Amino acid sequence: MWLQRFKKLIFYSCVLLLGLGSGNLIVSLTHYFQSSYLKEDYSSYFPDQYTRVVIYGTRYCPYCAMARTYFQERNIPFEDLDIEKSEKALQDFIRLNGKSVPLLLIETQRIEGFNKSAIEKALSTTRQTGETVDIQNRRELKI
Repeated sequence: MWLQRFKKLIFYSCVLLLGLGSGNLIVSLTHYFQSSYLKEDYSSYFPDQYTRVVIYGTRYCPYCAMARTYFQERNIPFEDLDIEKSEKALQDFIRLNGKSVPLLLIETQRIEGFNKSAIEKALSTTRQTGETVDIQNRRELKI
């Protein structure tokens, strides 16, 4: 009698674990099919016509710090907006449907999180006075 109950308990536990595991897998798989960046017109979010990169982040976020360091090391000017200190930055972040920081705007491209390859791809297609910038061979970007 107790052996049948034990078998049922094991069976239902396995069904529960498989259900939870497959649900988690399905949710995480959607991440792999999303583009690393979105292309749209973000010109209204830039403070002036010369700024090509905007970072929405926080001071304590390590990935925000990595993004800042990435642009500073390459002498790429950027606008750093703290969503906890600036109400306007927070409102812009919400309008952009930001889900995580850093939220990077590089001209017409939006990148969620610090994704070095997506940033490099976005920067490599950034137009500067009619030419394409090759960041692999050029360390400094004049804007």
